[in-house]
Amino acid sequence: MVKTVTGAGRPEVAAGAEAVYRALFDSFSPDQNGRISPLEVLSRLERAGLRADDPRIAEALTGLAAADGPRQLGFAQFKALARRNSSLIRRAVEGNLAVPDFAALTADITRMHDELLPVRSGSVAGYIPQLKRVDPDQLAIAVCTVDGQRFAVGDAAAAFCLQSVSKTVGYCLALEEHGTEAVHRHMGREPSGRSFNELALNPQGLPHNPMVNAGAIMTCSLIRPADDIADRFDLLAATGGCPAGGGRASTTRSTCPSGPPRTATSRSATRCARPARSAPAPT
Repeated sequence: MVKTVTGAGRPEVAAGAEAVYRALFDSFSPDQNGRISPLEVLSRLERAGLRADDPRIAEALTGLAAADGPRQLGFAQFKALARRNSSLIRRAVEGNLAVPDFAALTADITRMHDELLPVRSGSVAGYIPQLKRVDPDQLAIAVCTVDGQRFAVGDAAAAFCLQSVSKTVGYCLALEEHGTEAVHRHMGREPSGRSFNELALNPQGLPHNPMVNAGAIMTCSLIRPADDIADRFDLLAATGGCPAGGGRASTTRSTCPSGPPRTATSRSATRCARPARSAPAPT
């Protein structure tokens, strides 16, 4: 029987990979015992934009952060660390993440934040009373690349109301549960060309898309419809925290009740859509 040998299994390929890891290891200037400081590795990861609370490498980073002087890393330990999570740490050390010069990007973002901070024109949203009470002087800019490089400046730690941003979470959950074809039996895909909360349906008698209010209500109706409402809420809250780097979304007792009196139009549009394709009752 003929055996197939992959490229990674060939001696010359393995030797080449070993040389790459050795060069990366040597870039940290090993001491006379051939070891490097874990804190230097952690520092370089942070400069590349990989923060210590990154869920993908939290275990590895925690190990580095907890290490002290005597617990230095040898080459074998460093190589094992660098190969974790599809070589994410290796690519960070090499400078091969989505934004190679992350320091330059953060400098630009900080400059833009500082230039915008003195601006006092405009006003906060007032269509919900609690939103109107938000401090108008709060300002934050936060970015996250496709590789998980993160940076934030300003009032980024202040909690804020997601409002329509939450529609993306509900849509993703519905797609994951039912698939694209089934979800779009109950809503369209095209822009409506109208206000997000207007009483309007597409020519097929469905909400235009999942990002208008009627479509978002329809989307939520598709998420675990047989489950208890409390369990469905917990699912949305837990999933809503994923885009926030592992945090948890929540509701406030004051903001939540202030919305329903203003959603009658959207709920009416959703109910009008039900006869079209036997859509589920909005919940």
